[in-house]
Amino acid sequence: MSLGNRVEYALKMLNIARSMIEDIEHTFDDIKLRDLDFVRKAFLDIFLAYGFIIDAYVIYKTGRRPSGHHARIRALEEIGRNDLKNDYIMFMARAFARPEYFVDYLGDELKKLCNKVKEFMNKIRKEIEEGKQ
Repeated sequence: MSLGNRVEYALKMLNIARSMIEDIEHTFDDIKLRDLDFVRKAFLDIFLAYGFIIDAYVIYKTGRRPSGHHARIRALEEIGRNDLKNDYIMFMARAFARPEYFVDYLGDELKKLCNKVKEFMNKIRKEIEEGKQ
């Protein structure tokens, strides 16, 4: 896959992640942010968006899209991004944790997590856009 095609495909993946995050943010309100079931579902949605961001980065770097969690982890190792690999593993473990673990994300903590993922997405977008020039 040519660099131009990789950039185009990666940017499409980032647009999907951005849409997912915007949808999550539109559902935030004080009542829902105190509901453990809502917080757990929103956390899983944020994790899925994070997966799309990782996919976009891997596509940009390698020209191929990982087919699942283990493929993402291997691809991040191959491109030397163990920092992202470790973050992804930690995020994944938390996403599939028992419901009581989500108590930590009640209230503003879920918003903070969402903002952190958006910042990461913007950083990756900038790197991809700068690389296409």
